[in-house]
Amino acid sequence: MSILQVLSEKKIGIVAHFYMDPQVQGVLTSAAERWPHIHISDSLVMADRAVKMVEEGCTTVAVLGVDFMSENVRAILDEAGHKDTKVSSPGHHCGSKPCLSEV
Repeated sequence: MSILQVLSEKKIGIVAHFYMDPQVQGVLTSAAERWPHIHISDSLVMADRAVKMVEEGCTTVAVLGVDFMSENVRAILDEAGHKDTKVSSPGHHCGSKPCLSEV
């Protein structure tokens, strides 16, 4: 199963900070040509784009950035009335190892 199939079937949007590794940005940019719910930007825009993704049908938003970015996305989604939306961030840690966790 391709990443695009997973994103589509699970209704996952991705917001990423533009400081991400160039290879990651390249993969996301390529995928965004076929899945409209991927956005790379600065931290000020990420939460607004997440709200738009949820309003267009996404049920989960993956945040690629530092912890405060996922916390901000969670707060803005809550404020916009989307408290049931899952927000995941691989930047959070489970003990000493990174994990994909829900914010």
